[in-house]
Amino acid sequence: MARQLLLCLLMLAPSLLGCAAARAPQAQMTDKERVEFGQKLEQLMREDEKNFELLNGKMDEYQNLLVLCDSITTGKQEGDIAAACGPGLKAMKKELDELSDLLRGGKQP
Repeated sequence: MARQLLLCLLMLAPSLLGCAAARAPQAQMTDKERVEFGQKLEQLMREDEKNFELLNGKMDEYQNLLVLCDSITTGKQEGDIAAACGPGLKAMKKELDELSDLLRGGKQP
């Protein structure tokens, strides 16, 4: 689902740039400026894709840990293990939030 959302956003980027360009005063770009702009855009897209893949992996880890913690019974031996799940889940949730903020254009983690 998240991967499809990113692909949709990446497909919309040229359209959004086209709309922004249509509203801006028509300044002529040189070929060199066009190439530089294209390279910067590709670099940003690669960084976003890398961050998205990282977020996707972390989300999988979080879900696996959540399932593991939910499956632990509340017996004496399992009590210590279950107690350790809470901080692990909180730390991973924080990482997920930071990566989500980064993909939305927020601060760097």
